[in-house]
Amino acid sequence: MFSSKKQSGSILDGLRKSLDKHHPENLSSLVQTAIRLEEQGKYRQAEPLFVEAVEGYITSLGISHPDTLSVMASVALFLDDRGRFEEAEPMYVEALSIRRDVLGNTHPDTVSSIGNLAVFLDSRGRSEEAEKLFNEAEPLMRTFLDECRAEKGDSDRSTLNQIRHLAGFLDARGNYADAEPLYVEALNGFRRTLGDTHIDTLACVLSIASFLNDRGRHAEAMPLFREALKGFRSTLGNSSAKTLSCMKIVAEFLNEQGELEEAERLYGEALRGLYV
Repeated sequence: MFSSKKQSGSILDGLRKSLDKHHPENLSSLVQTAIRLEEQGKYRQAEPLFVEAVEGYITSLGISHPDTLSVMASVALFLDDRGRFEEAEPMYVEALSIRRDVLGNTHPDTVSSIGNLAVFLDSRGRSEEAEKLFNEAEPLMRTFLDECRAEKGDSDRSTLNQIRHLAGFLDARGNYADAEPLYVEALNGFRRTLGDTHIDTLACVLSIASFLNDRGRHAEAMPLFREALKGFRSTLGNSSAKTLSCMKIVAEFLNEQGELEEAERLYGEALRGLYV
């Protein structure tokens, strides 16, 4: 993990000296560093790297290349998360349009773009537009999962991640009745296959805790939030971006539950770690 701007910069400076600026390895490193900086809450440092990566991919590979479209999708999510909706929407739309043209309507990357745009539109209150995209994406996602089950089995890691992904999609769409058993299936499968402290298991624990909290089932959510944070601490350490992100989520939950002292302590620890 890149622990500081200085460390991230030194690594990238070395790459820029040894590689062509638009070499795929250099561009990939830019994207990975931008993602890590975003996870650490260093948004101002992350944004120019995302922009440089997009421009580099377009220059070297073209706007229709899968790697270019993948980075465009990441930037759209970044802008969306920052509340910059007017900038995010055209990137969502363009990535989806090109993927439809290049990959077809049923390619997994296209379906991912359909789902991302649907969730975005729904969050902006444009439910009629979102519903059309939700209706297009859901049967394809269910087909992908069925194919994965048939080919690799229910306990394969890729199958479990497909189950979790579909659960998250249904959750975002508001289909909670179908989402919950899939979340539970994914978590039980991760526990059985990878163990309680694997990062995929912990990510699923955190997803279910958030799902239950959003449904008002706070007593059920509490032990799962605590399990996720304890697991990330022991598996990745206190300074990991994933651990610090989990701290913030748990701190916000505890604050809502009136656990103010613990919430303040956790939130302070998370901020100190994120902005070191």
